[in-house]
Amino acid sequence: MTLASENALLYADRAKSERLAALGEVASVIVHEVKNPLGIIKVSAGMLKKRFAAAESGHEMATLIEEEVDRMNRTISQILTFARPSLPELTPVAIDAVVDRAVRLVAIDAAAGGVTVKRVGGAARLDVRADDELLFQAFLNLLLNAKEASTSGGRVEVETQAKGDRVDVAVRDFGKGIPPADRARVFLPFFTTKRGGTGLGLAIVKHIVEQHAGTVSIEATPGCGTTFVVTLPIHAHP
Repeated sequence: MTLASENALLYADRAKSERLAALGEVASVIVHEVKNPLGIIKVSAGMLKKRFAAAESGHEMATLIEEEVDRMNRTISQILTFARPSLPELTPVAIDAVVDRAVRLVAIDAAAGGVTVKRVGGAARLDVRADDELLFQAFLNLLLNAKEASTSGGRVEVETQAKGDRVDVAVRDFGKGIPPADRARVFLPFFTTKRGGTGLGLAIVKHIVEQHAGTVSIEATPGCGTTFVVTLPIHAHP
């Protein structure tokens, strides 16, 4: 790499850091100025809901308010996570344990919508050097994304497979797929085609995976579903 190229990368990294720092300050203001009122709104909606029978319109409206407050809180949390990413604390972690934990959590919610989430093939009983909470968040985001791309009666499959000194974790749905024109943009912050989406979930996944010296790729066929593949280096024990 030439000196000019190295300088260009340095300036690009510094500009990105400055943008994230500015976004972090904005996120802090949002958390302080918005989350507390949202909490009050949710408590008030819960108290209001108790005054109505389950079949009454007032009960339904109060429930809708609670759900929208929860959605706003998730959005704020995603913005804060993206703006102020945690530094990973790397230790040897069993990859199958992290994946299984995410699968169990999403499977419960998915089942309520008629979607099955399951492991396929043999679990990769391998260790990676990782921050297990950050890695869990990455797989959780991918699984939630796959669940949302599925319709009732659909399924989401997760497969781990060792490949030399690396391990692949594939999260596969069988939804409508991602149009070719959108594939290059799915990891960009704030890009989304989902109504009410923040466009931060996959950007967070990419950032976390790269913090672990890994990569994330996408395989999609319109009408046949989408597969996200996370590739991580296997931890070699001394």
